[in-house]
Amino acid sequence: DAIEGFLMQKTAFPVEILIHDDASTDRTADIVKEYEARYPKLFRCFYQPENTYTKPNKHELRIPFRNSCRGKYIAFCEGDDYWTDPLKLQQQVDFLEANEDYAGCSHNTRMIYEDGSKEDALIVTSVIKDSYTIDDITKGQIYLHTSSMVYRNVFKSNFPKKYLTDYFGDWFLLMAYADVG
Repeated sequence: DAIEGFLMQKTAFPVEILIHDDASTDRTADIVKEYEARYPKLFRCFYQPENTYTKPNKHELRIPFRNSCRGKYIAFCEGDDYWTDPLKLQQQVDFLEANEDYAGCSHNTRMIYEDGSKEDALIVTSVIKDSYTIDDITKGQIYLHTSSMVYRNVFKSNFPKKYLTDYFGDWFLLMAYADVG
């Protein structure tokens, strides 16, 4: 579903799909390789030789993947998430093009659980406003779902290492991009 969500995007700009497989044991690598063979100009894939999820330096081990992002913008979507709106990327890039003072943008999401039940998951926040700063994040007033984010590629090939060890989960992404916003 994640890959199909990437492929359904309708954009006025070229898209490159980077996939990082962390030595999955569920045939993910085989599925990714099938798509990679079908769309060789669209995909760049990275296959970890061993799973790094439980390693204390897992974020640092992923620096080569993060630093390989070449586009003007980056959208994140993890394998257990997927996009349903074919205009998602175009709308978010249009917003960022019109608002150069923003480092990134996000949108509401819907969570669908394994039992099929659904829950509208608005931006997870205790303070609702149009824009958020690094102070809002450090105070714990906001958390954005990774699959809803699009950022400017401000780090190019130099993702700041301080965010790879000081923060957990996807929060380090929020901190790193909010710090430049």
